[in-house]
Amino acid sequence: NDVKLLFESKSKAQIEACKFALYDQKKRLLSEDYWIINPIGVTDCVNRAASEIEYLDAPGDAYHGAVVGVDKYVFDGKRVAKAPNLFRVPEDSTEFFFKEPLVDEIAKGKFTNFVFEEIEVD
Repeated sequence: NDVKLLFESKSKAQIEACKFALYDQKKRLLSEDYWIINPIGVTDCVNRAASEIEYLDAPGDAYHGAVVGVDKYVFDGKRVAKAPNLFRVPEDSTEFFFKEPLVDEIAKGKFTNFVFEEIEVD
């Protein structure tokens, strides 16, 4: 609940928060205090030329040119400056990106189970 409130107040992002209950394999309620946090939309801030992005190279395929994977992100400094503190990018909308102000708030709150990797900004 505290992390949800932090994201709502400090992420500067439009987020969807869906509450759910956690049950064990015997269908016993373990907790009702869990949330799925979903930042809405994507922010186009990746410097594609400097990043290491693998694209589907299949001429004639409907998905030709689609992103297959990203080995290294590099963000465009001007575009990422305008991004909210919590965002996704179009190259892989399953990943969350956190800007330093939100990371600092998470550290101050002593929240656990967060793993951050620094992204290069040009």
